[in-house]
Amino acid sequence: MSVKSKYSVESIQKHETYDWLLFKHYAKRLTNIKYSFGLFDEKKYLSGICTFGIPAVSQWADNYLELNRLCVNVLVFLIQIKIIMDISIKLQIGYIQD
Repeated sequence: MSVKSKYSVESIQKHETYDWLLFKHYAKRLTNIKYSFGLFDEKKYLSGICTFGIPAVSQWADNYLELNRLCVNVLVFLIQIKIIMDISIKLQIGYIQD
């Protein structure tokens, strides 16, 4: 079984990211969140979060989203980052097309 098959990425509610952003992320503050995704292990334990929001630069606000927070547990974090980025971007494209 590959490491990637042990994790799944799902859309989560904004409020589910707050503890991660306030207590685990180095910035220790909330940000503009339009889309939020959680990285879950095989036991459905939340192992990381990824949020996207509207850029602060007003000329880009209508056409772009920015990755504004990415936070994962320390263990196997490089693999987790790749998984959550790959899948959340694919899920985000689906949201944008709807």
